[in-house]
Amino acid sequence: MRITVLADNIIRETAEQYPGRRILAMIGGFHLHNKTDRYIKEFAEKIHRTGVEQIYTGHCTGDNGYRILSRELGGMVHQLCVGLEMEF
Repeated sequence: MRITVLADNIIRETAEQYPGRRILAMIGGFHLHNKTDRYIKEFAEKIHRTGVEQIYTGHCTGDNGYRILSRELGGMVHQLCVGLEMEF
C-alpha cells in the first residue's frame, strides 16, 4: 500500500520556500477518521520526518486517528478545541 500524504508535501514545500527557518506547526484537519491504523501510522512517520514541531488537528482526524498520532508523535500532537490558545 502506498500512502500519499499531502501534509508532508505542504510542510516540505513550505520549508523550501523559507530555507533556514523552522516550521513551528501544522494546523488543520487531516481527515483520518476513516483511514486504517496502518495508514495513520505511516502518516505519523511522514509528518515526523518533516521536522515540524507541533501538530494541531481538528475533529475530522477522528478519535482513533488522534490516539495513534499521539502514540506515534507524543506531545507534539494537540486537538483543536474551543478556547484553545496557541502561542509561537
